[in-house]
Amino acid sequence: METNDVYNINIYNKKVHNTNQCIDLLNEYKEGDWKRVIKFNLNNGDKSIVRVFRDDNDNEHVTVIFSGYFETHLCKNIDLSKYRDLFKKLDNINKKYYTVDYGEVLFNPYTNNIHLSISDGGAFKSDEPKSEIIRKLENEEMEFDDYCSISSNIDDYASDINEVRNVEINHEWSPPIEEPDNLSNWIHISNITVIEF
Repeated sequence: METNDVYNINIYNKKVHNTNQCIDLLNEYKEGDWKRVIKFNLNNGDKSIVRVFRDDNDNEHVTVIFSGYFETHLCKNIDLSKYRDLFKKLDNINKKYYTVDYGEVLFNPYTNNIHLSISDGGAFKSDEPKSEIIRKLENEEMEFDDYCSISSNIDDYASDINEVRNVEINHEWSPPIEEPDNLSNWIHISNITVIEF
């Protein structure tokens, strides 16, 4: 696991529903002439709303992410929209990775590293369509553990994507949030595919 004493993402327990609320939050971080550059959603199950802002005083870009619950991430010196193509590639890859519980893909935009946090039930990669995997599991042609017994094949997650520097895979563990200041360097950007049968 990478160690880094510098944390660039502040996590706030507050909602930001619009641009004005984001600017209020940005001015708590630093007084500036903030302008919204772009707005988009992450495909992470929470439908997190991403807004990128630029301070016209010094051209700093800051990304504000509202998770849809009570958590807002303020990502200093980052224009997360530059990673939208990477996120689309990961969304396509995620269609081939399966779990029965959860599989969160976390991204560090300051290092371009990925942390894949999966349930202790396991995960696996397959080129078979989701419907075929479910059919085999329901008809007991294949057990979930049989698929997971070849789970070493998840070790190549995102290995063919040049923009990703490093991938770490852990069961039932995610990078910690630094207390008491609620600081991090990780963003929940997507999930691998959950199958129910």
